[in-house]
Amino acid sequence: MVNLKIVLVFICSLLLAGCNSQRTDSSAFNEIQGEVFGSYFIVKYHGSLDKQDFSYELTGFFKEFNQEFSTYQKNSVISSFNSLPLNSKLKVSARFIQMLEMAKDFHVKTNGAFDPTLGPVIQAWGFGGGKVKQAPDKKSLSEALKRVGFSSIQWDPKSLNVWRT
Repeated sequence: MVNLKIVLVFICSLLLAGCNSQRTDSSAFNEIQGEVFGSYFIVKYHGSLDKQDFSYELTGFFKEFNQEFSTYQKNSVISSFNSLPLNSKLKVSARFIQMLEMAKDFHVKTNGAFDPTLGPVIQAWGFGGGKVKQAPDKKSLSEALKRVGFSSIQWDPKSLNVWRT
């Protein structure tokens, strides 16, 4: 049987916690919601940032980010990079270079398990927008693997150029 003293202490602690003067009222949160990257988001924040201004800035950031990094947009920066011939340079933003440096860090820390160049292999298997409904044959997989390898991506943070070798 449950000890009555333990139950009373538990109930009293709940009641006292409810009386805390520093409790945050959920109405004190500002909230912005919308759709981006084929999904839905909600941002809740405290502070004096004007909700309309913050929403405008956030929407602008999402548009810029999508224009740079969306593999679903044929005219995005990353799609342009992916379609470049070998050794052709592309001028990119400092944010793009920063993303490459973060990707390299993850690549190293995971001993190559994280490899952002795997797109051709992923598509050969029918994932990531690929239309394949069966396992790829050896020749298709071999061709896809020739286009993979993080070490083939090169960049110069000073000139903001990226290229594949």
